[in-house]
Amino acid sequence: RLDVVNPATGTLLAVADSADQADVEEAVRVAQETFDSGVWSRMPIHERARILHRFADGIAARMSDLYRLETANNGRPLTETKAQITRLPEWYRYNASLLLADRDAVVPMPGPYHSYTTRLPLGVVTILASFNHPMMIASKSLAPALATGNSVVLKPSEQTPLTAMLLADIAHEAGLPAGVLNVVNGLGPVVGAALTEHPLVKKVVFTGGTGPGRSIALAAAHRFAKTTLELGGKS
Repeated sequence: RLDVVNPATGTLLAVADSADQADVEEAVRVAQETFDSGVWSRMPIHERARILHRFADGIAARMSDLYRLETANNGRPLTETKAQITRLPEWYRYNASLLLADRDAVVPMPGPYHSYTTRLPLGVVTILASFNHPMMIASKSLAPALATGNSVVLKPSEQTPLTAMLLADIAHEAGLPAGVLNVVNGLGPVVGAALTEHPLVKKVVFTGGTGPGRSIALAAAHRFAKTTLELGGKS
């Protein structure tokens, strides 16, 4: 188990489950099976966009709960947290709109050839979020990952897991099919490492230090998985 503490006061907020290797395997298996089923990955784009808009509406409706919970969990000033995450619904709406605006392209070719480009989801995407901006860091990758039809396994920081779990509840209430978004709590060396090295994970998104980021890049490179790494920020 993980003690979830308010860093401003030292008081215990909650106790969260800490996943092990078997939990990670189950989360990735469910995400992959859901992706393969096509319930989300092959859903018509206008239906996927409609669910993302409902997700954004749900976040806006629960905003007071979200910014108070996030502030209690990571200790940032309430006014700063509120100012930051009130913008998050726009991110989901923006990516839903990009989805609707996306068009395949036919590329002119000489001779009797027909060449075209089309965008396809990758499969299972892992997002490893940081403690300092839990919802913002998660959402900046979660919104486009969901919009493009991927299944996601989200691992929040073991210090700040609370809003990630509430975010998943809001997503499912909005109509996101079960198994598309999976939240796994736990320690980086256990859960983060298992997700990074998992052969079914096609992309890893990580925000954090350069040391773990280097390890993630090396693990992903062994199977040519894609990575997006935001490392060593000083802001």
